Amino acid sequence: MPQLALGSEEVIVRDWLISPGDAFSAGDAVLEVETDKATMEVEAPFDGTLATVTCQGGETIEVGAVIGYAAEPGDDLDAVAAVVDEESPPPGPAESLVDQAPVAPPGSEPAFPTGSDGLGGDGEAIRFVTVSDGELAGLPIGPAAQSAVAPATAVPALVATTLAADLEHAGSVERQPMSRRRLGIARRMTLATAIPSFSVTRDIATAAASAVVESARAAGRDVTITDVLLKACAVAAKSHPRTNAWLSDDTLMEFDRVGIALAVETPDGVIAPVIRAAETLSLLELAELRGKLVARARDGSLELAELAGATISLSNVGGLGAHQLTPVLTVPQVAVLGVGSARATSSGPVLSLTFVGDHRALDGAAGAAFLATFAQAFEATRES
Repeated sequence: MPQLALGSEEVIVRDWLISPGDAFSAGDAVLEVETDKATMEVEAPFDGTLATVTCQGGETIEVGAVIGYAAEPGDDLDAVAAVVDEESPPPGPAESLVDQAPVAPPGSEPAFPTGSDGLGGDGEAIRFVTVSDGELAGLPIGPAAQSAVAPATAVPALVATTLAADLEHAGSVERQPMSRRRLGIARRMTLATAIPSFSVTRDIATAAASAVVESARAAGRDVTITDVLLKACAVAAKSHPRTNAWLSDDTLMEFDRVGIALAVETPDGVIAPVIRAAETLSLLELAELRGKLVARARDGSLELAELAGATISLSNVGGLGAHQLTPVLTVPQVAVLGVGSARATSSGPVLSLTFVGDHRALDGAAGAAFLATFAQAFEATRES
């Protein structure tokens, strides 16, 4: 089972889209699964015929587990089934390919190895899927990084004892199991707490941006302040490449393209579709793409590619009336921006922008320089 989202440890199988005996080609959708981020389809990494499956709809399976076996084109299915029965290991996590995977820039095409399990050859079986998160998202995740993610349900014994005592006096309680998405968010936030970070805040004038938004809307364009923020973020990130980067072990990976993960609130928690190559898009192009991604995030129809390739993140809570937000880093990104609502001042309306940086890779001066460039771009906004 491929690891479809950073931090995912298991997924729910929704439905097989093909049946044993069906032929498929590389790129065909063969399985629908639900992760902690979205419901999505799994594509076949090679040509073949489905021989047998090891999981059914409704089952929860571990990432890395064998989900089925396929015959190579032209092989005899009965012979394949016999080999599977005699020689295949019991279903379970497949050997990780992550530590050997090359690091690919966000947005590049991932490699999809067929992952032979030693049964290869004419008339024999191969693992159906052994794609790793490291190859899919371009991030090498070794055992050290994986072990840093504490289980979301881990509670120290002392705290658990205290909670038990408090419950006796707290009154009736309704227990609400956390959803898969909330558990995924919990794991990522737990990982982020281990990162030393800093924050820098700056007020930026909104008059020019608001005028551009009003003009675009008068012309029938669905443009918002968020789109202007995205445009300014792309300019600043491109101008300050150390902020448009990942930190992987002892290496800072600076990217040429700017991929902005935009936090979108949904009934089941925040999800962040990615606007890739944002520095190449005009304000109107950003607005169009933002509208589509937000709609797909809220109706649960985002595809895997729309969640991949982020190099920096932006969270705007201005629409909710909050004046300021200090967001949490999304590992391995080294920078994230939080935006609050506009407020009146003696010199005109302003909003607060907070830059949070990974202190291992950046210092406060880098954050302040980023915000200066951001403010200049935001306050000089045009539709082009």
